[in-house]
Amino acid sequence: MTSRPRRSALYMPASNARAIEKARGLDCDVIILDLEDAVAPEAKPAARAQAMEAVKAGGFGRRELVIRCNGLDTPWGAEDLAAAAEKKRLPLCKIIRGDFVQDPSLLVIDADVLFYSGSLNTMNEQSFYDCLRAGFAAAKLGIAFNFLSSKSLAASPHLTWHQSDKVRDFAQTLSSRVSFWDDYLPGDSTIAIWKEKP
Repeated sequence: MTSRPRRSALYMPASNARAIEKARGLDCDVIILDLEDAVAPEAKPAARAQAMEAVKAGGFGRRELVIRCNGLDTPWGAEDLAAAAEKKRLPLCKIIRGDFVQDPSLLVIDADVLFYSGSLNTMNEQSFYDCLRAGFAAAKLGIAFNFLSSKSLAASPHLTWHQSDKVRDFAQTLSSRVSFWDDYLPGDSTIAIWKEKP
């Protein structure tokens, strides 16, 4: 893996074509084309198109180029991620946004991988495991999800938390191919469960 210095990062609104052009000659390590906070709601679709065009055109030299997408809980997030995936030479990547928790029928989407983000943190224990089991059965390759593993992070009445060891034990009943991370934020854990190789 190549190590890149990240001593200086330049955020810029992807809606500002002049700023993007100027960034190609600035002395920084990272250029972040911002589709989120720096762009007004009415300008987001045009900013997305402009950011993708900038990636395609190139000319940023040794600088690392990052696209800051809107969250998946916004009207623009899924389109941002899909466009970014295509520009990253993943033309077969299709991102489908859906609430698999509220509407399990959406699981019939022929997906390679299902990602759950946030929604599992509102479910009781039985529903939590039922949802994961259904998602794992529906996905071709596996599932990945984050969950709250600390009572202090689940302080709001509508949030729930689950013990990391218990969730890992459950994951291993589905497959021996389990990856676990808890280095993002104390009390916020992530697990990926991959189907067994044939």
